[in-house]
Order: sequence, then structure tokens, then C-alpha cells
Amino acid sequence: MTKVLFIVNPNALKGKITKYIPQMLKNLKEKNFEVNLQYTKKEYSADKIIENNKNKFDLVICCSGDGTVNEIINAMMQFNTKTPIGLIPLGTMNDFAHGIEVSFNKLDLSRNISKYVIKKSDTGKFNDQYFNYVAAFGTFSNVGYETPNL
Repeated sequence: MTKVLFIVNPNALKGKITKYIPQMLKNLKEKNFEVNLQYTKKEYSADKIIENNKNKFDLVICCSGDGTVNEIINAMMQFNTKTPIGLIPLGTMNDFAHGIEVSFNKLDLSRNISKYVIKKSDTGKFNDQYFNYVAAFGTFSNVGYETPNL
């Protein structure tokens, strides 16, 4: 049985993610995954969840957007954890998911996670901060976050 740490940002999909969680958990359990569901909170962010659970799982699944993915990667690099990360992209922009060509069908992903293929991704580091797909600084760093969704 594959032990999965399932990290969910409850604010994903503008807070609507919680209605999909029961079906996603059912899909994972039907594929013989033992799932530990953890919700991020301001005081218990994804990096704290990784720190408290490092090396206890065979797979970490991130159900959120780029920010939570970055927190998980930072924590895993900091604690030298080699556990694969699965991604169910539910953020506003999902730049990283687009870059590695991940499907955006959340229920289909949870049904077929047992068929996952590991894709390697570069990780860089500035000072004590890791980044997984982009490093930005200067005047236009927040443009993507400040641009309204259409």
C-alpha cells in the first residue's frame, strides 16, 4: 500500500476545492493508497506539514497552486527529502503545472494517480530560498498576482 501525504490549500479554486475532496479521497483509496489529508493554514503552511511528516510517506500530493507547490519544494529541499511530488493544480495561474504539462482535471488526476510518471524538474536557490520554475525580482515581480482574472 502506497502511503500518501495529501496536502490541500482550502483556498484553492476560490474556496470551492472542499466539495471535491471526498471524491478525490475515494478515488485514491480505490487505487489502494493510504491517504493522510492535511489542510494548509496560515499558521500551519505546507512547509510545516512537510517538516512534521518528512520521510513518512511514499508520495506527496499537492492539491493547490504555485505558491503551495513552492512551499513544499522548499521544505523538501531544506530537509533533503526525496519523496516524489504529485500535483493536482488548482491555483490561479498554475504556471508550474503548465510548464510540466500536467492535466487540469482534478478528479481524473485523482483516479489515475497510480499511473504517475516522474518528471524531473530543475530547482534553483537564491540565498536560503529555493525556486522551482521562476525567480523574479524588481519592479514587475508581482504583475502576475496583481493582474485580474478574466
